[in-house]
Amino acid sequence: MTDRPDISVVMCTYNRADMLRRQLESLMDQKTSGEFSYEIVVVDDASTDDTPDVVKQFQGRAGPTVRYVRGEGRGVAPARNTAVAEASGEWIAFTDDDQVNEPDWLYILFDLARRTGADCVGGARDLRLEAEPDIPLTPQTRGILGAMHHDEAQVFVRDDMPSTGSVLVKQSIFDVVGPFDESLAWSGEDDLFARRILRAGLCVWFTPRSVVHHLIPPYRVTPAFFRWISLRVGVALAEVDHRMHGRGLVLLRAVARTAMVLAVHVPRLAWASLTGDRAGALDRKCAVWRAMTYTYETLYLFAPRLFPRGRVLDRLKLRAEREIPEASPK
Repeated sequence: MTDRPDISVVMCTYNRADMLRRQLESLMDQKTSGEFSYEIVVVDDASTDDTPDVVKQFQGRAGPTVRYVRGEGRGVAPARNTAVAEASGEWIAFTDDDQVNEPDWLYILFDLARRTGADCVGGARDLRLEAEPDIPLTPQTRGILGAMHHDEAQVFVRDDMPSTGSVLVKQSIFDVVGPFDESLAWSGEDDLFARRILRAGLCVWFTPRSVVHHLIPPYRVTPAFFRWISLRVGVALAEVDHRMHGRGLVLLRAVARTAMVLAVHVPRLAWASLTGDRAGALDRKCAVWRAMTYTYETLYLFAPRLFPRGRVLDRLKLRAEREIPEASPK
Protein backbone atom coordinates (compact mmCIF):
# COMPACT_ATOMS: atom_id res chain seq x y z
CA MET A 1 0.00 0.00 0.00
CA THR A 2 1.13 3.55 -0.67
CA ASP A 3 1.20 6.33 1.89
CA ARG A 4 -1.85 7.84 0.22
CA PRO A 5 -5.00 6.08 1.45
CA ASP A 6 -7.47 4.68 -1.05
CA ILE A 7 -10.43 6.14 0.87
CA SER A 8 -10.88 9.22 3.05
CA VAL A 9 -13.73 8.79 5.52
CA VAL A 10 -14.84 12.35 6.23
CA MET A 11 -17.13 13.57 8.98
CA CYS A 12 -18.22 17.06 10.03
CA THR A 13 -19.09 17.70 13.66
CA TYR A 14 -20.33 20.45 15.91
CA ASN A 15 -20.72 20.20 19.71
CA ARG A 16 -21.47 16.47 19.76
CA ALA A 17 -18.42 15.15 21.58
CA ASP A 18 -20.20 12.17 23.14
CA MET A 19 -21.81 11.07 19.89
CA LEU A 20 -18.56 11.68 18.03
CA ARG A 21 -16.70 9.36 20.41
CA ARG A 22 -19.12 6.52 19.67
CA GLN A 23 -18.87 7.08 15.93
CA LEU A 24 -15.07 7.18 15.93
CA GLU A 25 -15.01 3.90 17.82
CA SER A 26 -17.05 2.32 15.02
CA LEU A 27 -14.78 3.77 12.33
CA MET A 28 -11.42 2.77 13.79
CA ASP A 29 -11.72 -0.92 13.00
CA GLN A 30 -13.49 -1.06 9.67
CA LYS A 31 -13.04 -4.28 7.72
CA THR A 32 -10.64 -3.94 4.76
CA SER A 33 -9.46 -7.55 4.14
CA GLY A 34 -6.19 -5.93 3.09
CA GLU A 35 -7.83 -4.68 -0.12
CA PHE A 36 -7.76 -0.96 0.58
CA SER A 37 -6.51 1.58 3.11
CA TYR A 38 -8.42 4.47 4.63
CA GLU A 39 -7.98 7.56 6.75
CA ILE A 40 -10.47 9.45 8.91
CA VAL A 41 -10.82 13.22 8.54
CA VAL A 42 -12.82 15.05 11.21
CA VAL A 43 -13.81 18.64 10.45
CA ASP A 44 -14.75 20.38 13.67
CA ASP A 45 -16.95 23.32 12.71
CA ALA A 46 -15.81 25.49 15.64
CA SER A 47 -17.23 23.38 18.49
CA THR A 48 -17.13 24.81 21.99
CA ASP A 49 -17.21 21.45 23.82
CA ASP A 50 -14.37 18.93 24.20
CA THR A 51 -14.52 17.73 20.59
CA PRO A 52 -10.78 18.40 19.96
CA ASP A 53 -9.84 16.29 23.00
CA VAL A 54 -12.07 13.44 21.83
CA VAL A 55 -10.33 13.35 18.45
CA LYS A 56 -6.90 13.42 20.12
CA GLN A 57 -7.78 10.27 22.03
CA PHE A 58 -8.07 8.41 18.73
CA GLN A 59 -5.03 9.93 17.04
CA GLY A 60 -2.65 7.96 19.21
CA ARG A 61 -4.29 4.60 18.60
CA ALA A 62 -3.33 1.84 16.19
CA GLY A 63 -5.38 1.78 13.02
CA PRO A 64 -6.18 4.34 10.34
CA THR A 65 -4.73 7.83 10.49
CA VAL A 66 -7.15 10.25 12.19
CA ARG A 67 -6.79 13.87 11.14
CA TYR A 68 -8.39 16.85 12.85
CA VAL A 69 -9.28 20.01 10.94
CA ARG A 70 -10.69 23.10 12.62
CA GLY A 71 -13.49 24.69 10.62
CA GLU A 72 -14.72 28.26 10.68
CA GLY A 73 -18.18 27.69 12.18
CA ARG A 74 -19.98 28.64 8.96
CA GLY A 75 -22.22 25.58 8.76
CA VAL A 76 -22.27 22.09 7.35
CA ALA A 77 -21.86 22.91 3.63
CA PRO A 78 -18.59 24.87 4.10
CA ALA A 79 -17.44 22.19 6.54
CA ARG A 80 -18.09 19.46 3.98
CA ASN A 81 -16.19 21.41 1.34
CA THR A 82 -13.29 21.75 3.76
CA ALA A 83 -13.40 17.98 4.30
CA VAL A 84 -13.27 17.35 0.55
CA ALA A 85 -10.31 19.71 0.19
CA GLU A 86 -8.48 17.92 3.02
CA ALA A 87 -9.24 14.38 1.82
CA SER A 88 -6.31 12.64 0.14
CA GLY A 89 -8.03 9.44 -0.97
CA GLU A 90 -9.21 8.60 -4.48
CA TRP A 91 -12.57 7.88 -2.87
CA ILE A 92 -14.40 9.91 -0.22
CA ALA A 93 -16.82 8.24 2.20
CA PHE A 94 -19.20 10.65 3.91
CA THR A 95 -20.67 9.80 7.28
CA ASP A 96 -22.20 11.70 10.21
CA ASP A 97 -21.23 12.27 13.83
CA ASP A 98 -24.63 11.12 15.16
CA GLN A 99 -24.28 7.58 13.82
CA VAL A 100 -22.60 4.26 14.58
CA ASN A 101 -21.46 2.31 11.51
CA GLU A 102 -21.30 -1.45 11.14
CA PRO A 103 -17.75 -2.93 10.89
CA ASP A 104 -18.24 -3.88 7.22
CA TRP A 105 -19.93 -0.58 6.28
CA LEU A 106 -17.02 0.74 4.25
CA TYR A 107 -15.93 -2.58 2.75
CA ILE A 108 -19.39 -3.27 1.31
CA LEU A 109 -19.65 0.18 -0.26
CA PHE A 110 -16.17 -0.10 -1.80
CA ASP A 111 -16.71 -3.67 -3.00
CA LEU A 112 -19.95 -2.74 -4.78
CA ALA A 113 -18.29 0.28 -6.40
CA ARG A 114 -15.52 -1.96 -7.78
CA ARG A 115 -17.90 -4.66 -9.03
CA THR A 116 -20.36 -2.29 -10.73
CA GLY A 117 -18.05 0.50 -11.84
CA ALA A 118 -20.26 2.94 -9.93
CA ASP A 119 -19.13 6.51 -9.35
CA CYS A 120 -21.17 6.72 -6.15
CA VAL A 121 -22.58 4.10 -3.76
CA GLY A 122 -25.01 4.71 -0.89
CA GLY A 123 -25.92 2.43 1.98
CA ALA A 124 -28.82 1.70 4.31
CA ARG A 125 -29.58 3.75 7.40
CA ASP A 126 -31.65 2.53 10.31
CA LEU A 127 -32.68 4.21 13.53
CA ARG A 128 -31.32 3.54 16.99
CA LEU A 129 -33.85 5.10 19.36
CA GLU A 130 -32.68 6.11 22.84
CA ALA A 131 -36.28 6.23 24.08
CA GLU A 132 -39.60 4.88 22.86
CA PRO A 133 -41.69 7.64 21.26
CA ASP A 134 -45.05 8.60 22.73
CA ILE A 135 -46.49 8.52 19.22
CA PRO A 136 -45.63 5.33 17.26
CA LEU A 137 -43.38 5.92 14.28
CA THR A 138 -44.68 5.25 10.77
CA PRO A 139 -42.67 4.70 7.57
CA GLN A 140 -43.07 8.42 6.89
CA THR A 141 -41.88 9.65 10.28
CA ARG A 142 -39.06 7.10 10.25
CA GLY A 143 -38.02 8.51 6.88
CA ILE A 144 -38.11 12.02 8.29
CA LEU A 145 -35.68 10.84 10.97
CA GLY A 146 -33.33 9.58 8.29
CA ALA A 147 -34.17 5.91 7.84
CA MET A 148 -33.36 4.55 4.37
CA HIS A 149 -33.96 0.95 3.31
CA HIS A 150 -34.44 -1.13 0.18
CA ASP A 151 -34.62 -4.89 -0.05
CA GLU A 152 -32.05 -5.28 -2.83
CA ALA A 153 -29.03 -3.58 -4.34
CA GLN A 154 -30.18 -1.27 -7.11
CA VAL A 155 -29.37 1.76 -9.20
CA PHE A 156 -30.59 4.99 -7.63
CA VAL A 157 -33.32 6.94 -9.40
CA ARG A 158 -34.06 10.63 -9.26
CA ASP A 159 -36.43 10.67 -6.29
CA ASP A 160 -34.46 8.24 -4.17
CA MET A 161 -31.00 9.64 -3.64
CA PRO A 162 -28.03 8.68 -1.44
CA SER A 163 -27.59 10.33 1.92
CA THR A 164 -24.34 11.93 3.05
CA GLY A 165 -24.77 9.89 6.22
CA SER A 166 -23.60 6.86 4.24
CA VAL A 167 -22.20 7.38 0.77
CA LEU A 168 -18.94 6.63 -1.05
CA VAL A 169 -18.03 8.84 -4.01
CA LYS A 170 -15.08 9.22 -6.33
CA GLN A 171 -13.19 12.38 -5.50
CA SER A 172 -13.21 13.23 -9.21
CA ILE A 173 -17.01 13.68 -9.00
CA PHE A 174 -16.44 17.14 -7.56
CA ASP A 175 -14.65 18.17 -10.76
CA VAL A 176 -17.85 17.31 -12.63
CA VAL A 177 -20.63 18.60 -10.36
CA GLY A 178 -18.80 21.18 -8.24
CA PRO A 179 -18.68 21.59 -4.45
CA PHE A 180 -21.52 21.59 -1.95
CA ASP A 181 -23.59 24.75 -2.39
CA GLU A 182 -22.77 27.06 0.52
CA SER A 183 -25.44 29.62 -0.37
CA LEU A 184 -28.40 27.48 0.70
CA ALA A 185 -29.78 29.07 3.86
CA TRP A 186 -31.63 26.07 5.31
CA SER A 187 -29.33 23.17 4.34
CA GLY A 188 -30.36 20.83 1.52
CA GLU A 189 -26.81 20.99 0.14
CA ASP A 190 -26.54 17.19 0.25
CA ASP A 191 -29.83 16.81 -1.63
CA LEU A 192 -28.70 19.29 -4.28
CA PHE A 193 -25.31 17.57 -4.58
CA ALA A 194 -26.98 14.18 -5.12
CA ARG A 195 -29.31 15.61 -7.75
CA ARG A 196 -26.36 17.11 -9.61
CA ILE A 197 -24.63 13.73 -9.61
CA LEU A 198 -27.69 12.09 -11.15
CA ARG A 199 -28.21 14.91 -13.64
CA ALA A 200 -24.60 14.49 -14.78
CA GLY A 201 -25.44 10.90 -15.76
CA LEU A 202 -23.03 9.33 -13.29
CA CYS A 203 -23.60 5.78 -12.08
CA VAL A 204 -25.14 5.69 -8.58
CA TRP A 205 -25.90 2.47 -6.70
CA PHE A 206 -27.49 1.52 -3.39
CA THR A 207 -26.76 -1.53 -1.25
CA PRO A 208 -28.86 -2.63 1.75
CA ARG A 209 -25.93 -4.63 3.16
CA SER A 210 -23.91 -1.57 4.17
CA VAL A 211 -25.60 -0.32 7.34
CA VAL A 212 -25.26 2.68 9.62
CA HIS A 213 -27.32 3.30 12.75
CA HIS A 214 -28.65 6.83 13.18
CA LEU A 215 -28.70 7.77 16.88
CA ILE A 216 -32.04 9.32 17.82
CA PRO A 217 -32.11 11.12 21.20
CA PRO A 218 -35.50 11.45 22.96
CA TYR A 219 -36.25 14.99 21.80
CA ARG A 220 -36.14 13.91 18.15
CA VAL A 221 -39.26 11.78 18.50
CA THR A 222 -41.42 14.60 19.91
CA PRO A 223 -44.11 16.50 17.98
CA ALA A 224 -42.07 19.69 18.47
CA PHE A 225 -39.12 18.19 16.61
CA PHE A 226 -41.25 16.78 13.79
CA ARG A 227 -42.83 20.20 13.37
CA TRP A 228 -39.44 21.92 13.28
CA ILE A 229 -37.85 19.52 10.82
CA SER A 230 -40.90 19.39 8.53
CA LEU A 231 -41.06 23.18 8.34
CA ARG A 232 -37.32 23.36 7.64
CA VAL A 233 -37.43 20.64 4.98
CA GLY A 234 -40.20 22.50 3.15
CA VAL A 235 -38.01 25.60 2.82
CA ALA A 236 -34.94 23.56 1.88
CA LEU A 237 -36.84 21.62 -0.81
CA ALA A 238 -38.08 24.84 -2.38
CA GLU A 239 -34.54 26.24 -2.42
CA VAL A 240 -33.12 23.09 -4.00
CA ASP A 241 -35.94 22.88 -6.58
CA HIS A 242 -35.30 26.51 -7.45
CA ARG A 243 -31.58 25.83 -8.02
CA MET A 244 -32.34 22.81 -10.19
CA HIS A 245 -35.41 23.92 -12.16
CA GLY A 246 -36.01 27.66 -11.78
CA ARG A 247 -38.90 29.68 -10.36
CA GLY A 248 -41.55 28.47 -12.80
CA LEU A 249 -41.42 24.82 -11.80
CA VAL A 250 -41.16 25.70 -8.12
CA LEU A 251 -44.39 27.70 -8.45
CA LEU A 252 -46.15 24.77 -10.12
CA ARG A 253 -44.97 22.43 -7.39
CA ALA A 254 -46.12 24.84 -4.70
CA VAL A 255 -49.57 24.95 -6.26
CA ALA A 256 -49.64 21.15 -6.47
CA ARG A 257 -48.56 20.80 -2.83
CA THR A 258 -51.24 23.23 -1.70
CA ALA A 259 -53.89 21.35 -3.68
CA MET A 260 -52.73 18.06 -2.16
CA VAL A 261 -52.97 19.53 1.33
CA LEU A 262 -56.52 20.75 0.78
CA ALA A 263 -57.77 17.69 -1.07
CA VAL A 264 -55.97 14.90 0.79
CA HIS A 265 -53.98 15.78 3.88
CA VAL A 266 -56.44 18.06 5.68
CA PRO A 267 -59.39 15.63 5.36
CA ARG A 268 -57.21 12.69 6.44
CA LEU A 269 -55.80 14.73 9.32
CA ALA A 270 -59.35 15.46 10.47
CA TRP A 271 -60.27 11.78 10.24
CA ALA A 272 -57.14 10.66 12.09
CA SER A 273 -57.85 13.18 14.84
CA LEU A 274 -61.46 12.03 15.16
CA THR A 275 -60.50 8.36 15.34
CA GLY A 276 -57.61 8.88 17.75
CA ASP A 277 -54.98 7.81 15.22
CA ARG A 278 -52.12 9.90 16.61
CA ALA A 279 -49.49 8.41 14.30
CA GLY A 280 -51.63 9.06 11.23
CA ALA A 281 -52.38 12.58 12.40
CA LEU A 282 -48.67 13.31 12.83
CA ASP A 283 -48.00 12.01 9.31
CA ARG A 284 -50.53 14.45 7.88
CA LYS A 285 -49.32 17.34 10.00
CA CYS A 286 -45.79 16.80 8.71
CA ALA A 287 -47.06 16.96 5.13
CA VAL A 288 -49.01 20.15 5.86
CA TRP A 289 -46.03 21.79 7.57
CA ARG A 290 -43.73 20.98 4.62
CA ALA A 291 -46.23 22.38 2.14
CA MET A 292 -46.64 25.58 4.18
CA THR A 293 -42.98 26.54 4.15
CA TYR A 294 -42.42 25.28 0.60
CA THR A 295 -45.16 27.66 -0.51
CA TYR A 296 -43.86 30.52 1.62
CA GLU A 297 -40.34 30.14 0.22
CA THR A 298 -41.82 30.09 -3.28
CA LEU A 299 -43.66 33.36 -2.59
CA TYR A 300 -40.39 34.82 -1.28
CA LEU A 301 -38.64 33.88 -4.53
CA PHE A 302 -41.25 35.82 -6.51
CA ALA A 303 -41.82 38.75 -4.14
CA PRO A 304 -39.16 38.97 -1.42
CA ARG A 305 -40.37 42.35 -0.16
CA LEU A 306 -43.91 41.12 0.37
CA PHE A 307 -42.82 37.78 1.84
CA PRO A 308 -39.57 38.32 3.76
CA ARG A 309 -37.96 35.33 5.39
CA GLY A 310 -37.41 37.11 8.68
CA ARG A 311 -37.12 35.65 12.13
CA VAL A 312 -39.69 32.90 11.70
CA LEU A 313 -37.75 31.08 8.99
CA ASP A 314 -34.41 31.88 10.63
CA ARG A 315 -35.51 29.62 13.49
CA LEU A 316 -35.58 26.73 11.04
CA LYS A 317 -31.89 26.81 10.20
CA LEU A 318 -30.03 23.62 10.91
CA ARG A 319 -28.48 24.41 14.28
CA ALA A 320 -31.74 25.87 15.56
CA GLU A 321 -32.59 22.22 16.25
CA ARG A 322 -30.41 22.57 19.35
CA GLU A 323 -32.80 25.27 20.62
CA ILE A 324 -35.96 23.14 20.60
CA PRO A 325 -37.24 23.20 24.19
CA GLU A 326 -37.26 19.40 24.44
CA ALA A 327 -33.73 19.09 23.09
CA SER A 328 -31.30 17.42 25.43
CA PRO A 329 -27.87 19.05 25.90
CA LYS A 330 -25.27 18.17 23.31
